[in-house]
Amino acid sequence: MVFPTFRGPGRLFPWHTNHIHVACLQETKLNHKLSFKTKGYTTFRKDRPTCTGGGLVFLVKTSEVKYIEVLPNFPPHSTTEAQTINILLPEHTITVINAYQPDTVPIDTLFLQDLASTTTETKIIFGDLNAKSPSWGNNLLDAKGLC
Repeated sequence: MVFPTFRGPGRLFPWHTNHIHVACLQETKLNHKLSFKTKGYTTFRKDRPTCTGGGLVFLVKTSEVKYIEVLPNFPPHSTTEAQTINILLPEHTITVINAYQPDTVPIDTLFLQDLASTTTETKIIFGDLNAKSPSWGNNLLDAKGLC
């Protein structure tokens, strides 16, 4: 399976020709008035209800991937945007978390721990957490990068 992470639906990306099974998009900046669909994929959106910016999208190639959308109990005060699906494989389940953390607010580590505390053995977190760390090539280290 291929899981690219991709910021913003305004960019064109050849999902089919690159054999993408599941795509995670952050900072989609979509709202209820805007449509976003990709042929051959089921779209799961998490738009910001009250302001522009942010937003998440899962694209799942439903002809090849069996999945269940997980509706976690999000705390209303959390600054982290996240959505989750479980991918059902023959032998086990993979939990995939798509997350976005705005640059201007501290990361909600308790919320991320709650997301990662699923019962599945394999968990993958994709996202834009606006974290800086030398571990991924940044010269700076901030509190988000320590998480």
